[in-house]
Amino acid sequence: MIIVLSLGILFVGSFVIALVRGNDFYDDEMWLVAVIMGFIFVVALILLPVGYLDSIEEIVRYDAVKQTVEQSRNNPDVSELEVAALTMSIVEVNKDLASTQFWARHPLTNWYYSKLVLELTPIR
Repeated sequence: MIIVLSLGILFVGSFVIALVRGNDFYDDEMWLVAVIMGFIFVVALILLPVGYLDSIEEIVRYDAVKQTVEQSRNNPDVSELEVAALTMSIVEVNKDLASTQFWARHPLTNWYYSKLVLELTPIR
């Protein structure tokens, strides 16, 4: 959130400086900076919900793999190949979960992730 706010402040600030200087749009580099900052700010605003939805997708994937693992542990007819495939899925989900939880705890990116990710524990 700090990054998006900083981009917004830079956009508004560069736009105001360009207006105060009163130069023509094409003659002043500050207008170019304002346009670039505005573009980056809009892109950052668009990406906000995408990151949040990505963390929700991670939670749904975690629940699906966890339910599959629990069902296979209760089923005595599971082959060794299925167990190996489930183990690979567990490793991948736990790796992704650890990465998502790291970034959800990081002070610069914690606003980007759902707090529900922090409540999940690795699948064993």
